[in-house]
Amino acid sequence: MTRLFPVSSKRNIQSLDGFWEFEANGYTKNMYVPSCWNVTLGLLTYRGTATYQKTFTFEGGNLWLSFGGVLSKADVYLDGVYWGSHDGGYTAFTLEKEHVLPGKHTLTVTVNNQANHETIPSSHMDWFFYGGIFRRVEYASLPPVHFVDHKFSYTLSDDLSLASLHVHGKLSQDANVPFAVYLEGKKVFEGTSQQGDCVAQFSLEHPRLWDIGKGELYTLSIETDEDDVVERIGFRSIRIQNRKVLLNNREIFLKGINRHEDHPDFGHAVPAGLMQRDIDIVLDMGCNTIRGSHYPNSRLFMDMLDEQGILFWCEIPMWGVKKTPLITDALYQRGVAFHREMVHQYYHHPSIILWGLHNEIDAQSQQARELTQGFRAEIEAYDTSRLITFATDHPAECTYLDLCDIICMNLYFGWYGGDMRAWPGFIKDFRQKMKDEGLEDKPIMISEFGAAGLYGHHTFDNIKWTEEYQANLVAEELNTFFGEEEIVGTYVWHFADARTSIQATDRARGFNNKGMLNEYRKPKAAYFSVKNAYRNQS
Repeated sequence: MTRLFPVSSKRNIQSLDGFWEFEANGYTKNMYVPSCWNVTLGLLTYRGTATYQKTFTFEGGNLWLSFGGVLSKADVYLDGVYWGSHDGGYTAFTLEKEHVLPGKHTLTVTVNNQANHETIPSSHMDWFFYGGIFRRVEYASLPPVHFVDHKFSYTLSDDLSLASLHVHGKLSQDANVPFAVYLEGKKVFEGTSQQGDCVAQFSLEHPRLWDIGKGELYTLSIETDEDDVVERIGFRSIRIQNRKVLLNNREIFLKGINRHEDHPDFGHAVPAGLMQRDIDIVLDMGCNTIRGSHYPNSRLFMDMLDEQGILFWCEIPMWGVKKTPLITDALYQRGVAFHREMVHQYYHHPSIILWGLHNEIDAQSQQARELTQGFRAEIEAYDTSRLITFATDHPAECTYLDLCDIICMNLYFGWYGGDMRAWPGFIKDFRQKMKDEGLEDKPIMISEFGAAGLYGHHTFDNIKWTEEYQANLVAEELNTFFGEEEIVGTYVWHFADARTSIQATDRARGFNNKGMLNEYRKPKAAYFSVKNAYRNQS
């Protein structure tokens, strides 16, 4: 299952999921796709190149091939001839080839999950770098003139009573062909493309608003005689006013959790049933928002959030990059491309209210500022309807906080250093920094905080690594944050224990153990601390 709704009624999209021939470093087997090879016995720590191969039958014509996600570098060959490549494992990519003969064809994909200081994510990262074709693979035969891109955008009137929609579909050729636009199955516009551009504008009075806990969605499609594309959209507004976050003109507090899309038995290839269970747990905890730390999540997961009215923070996996790599053009261009793909592919999800530029990179260099400016400009060139931020672990020293809409800080008082009771003093000093730098209009979110707690580790004493210490820390810190006027949201670190570097000496069991649940979704004491705090926060 790729999406919760059909993305086309005219394309006969076929799945290539299932068993593929697999070889890695002399290891051969039939490997199920989608999956991460590291969950296979004997391949947990393998970092390198693997080869996937599958034979399929094609009806002939223009072959369209889609990969939902390949970690991390993919080179694709059709019948032994190089076809194309993609760099960056958490966004989808498609390939097209004209005049492919009918019959059996062999698809070969070489995959490499190695990293260095110029890749995204880099070799310095704090989650497990899986390898493999971990999201769905699909193909179809397309007509000569078909849609290659589309964007369905809207603006809402100040009182939210009128939606003005703009629909744009780009065709594969500079053709002038009839097209129509449908909203909820009803034709709302018809016209003729101009040199391959299908453009429509129309209005909708009194739209049902998408909101927290109210996943009000509309089906919107554009079609020609031979092809169509379908999206689901939700009408909602998100903005900052008087240092508060307003959703549909109503002040909200973001009660959030960071979540890795990870499970020890599946890696990043989390099945749909587990996705829904994670959502059920998040809602039980009292959360209204999830941060996809630190990469774009599955489109299927996003569809679930859209349907259930849960807010989402979507970011690229640029984590912990410090000064030296920032000055390389290769890293910068990869970051720009990653943002472009993320925003284009995830644009239509109403659950996404925040685009994240990066996490915990260098806070003071001019190179970091220029990189952030470039990333923000790339997003704003396509989307100005959402808030933009980044998370810093050095907020007091950061020299480019003016480039974010919400100041987001990752600090672990009481765990990596200091005392959990240091927060009030820190916030007071930071408030003065904001005043000195003319940033008083910006709200603050605590985007990461917490402590590790080993599941089942209990003592009578409040000492580190116990469930009691973790539970007491998050409870006390949430109570502090709720009392600070400038703080408009909190994202606990994190949802469930997640696999990280096996060799890390400060990561017991090879896991980041700061989850409110263990890796198999068993709740720790801290889970109930968060649940109590969030459910009692007005």
